[in-house]
Amino acid sequence: MCTVTLSTRLKGIYRAAGIDTSSHAGRRTFATRKNEIGIGMATIQQLMGHSSIQTTALYCHVSDEQLRNAANAG
Repeated sequence: MCTVTLSTRLKGIYRAAGIDTSSHAGRRTFATRKNEIGIGMATIQQLMGHSSIQTTALYCHVSDEQLRNAANAG
């Protein structure tokens, strides 16, 4: 399946659910949630099909809670 077709299908799913968003928003949420539960960036990269880990990093938002936890670790 090409990315345009997948994007169109996801947009249809979001619309049917009453959510006004884009497939990229869904991908950002997916990447961020995986990051929040401790899934490594290289694994997220493979799940998302990115050739560059830098692209994957753009999709992962770091929450204030994650920053606090990291600062207080150890």
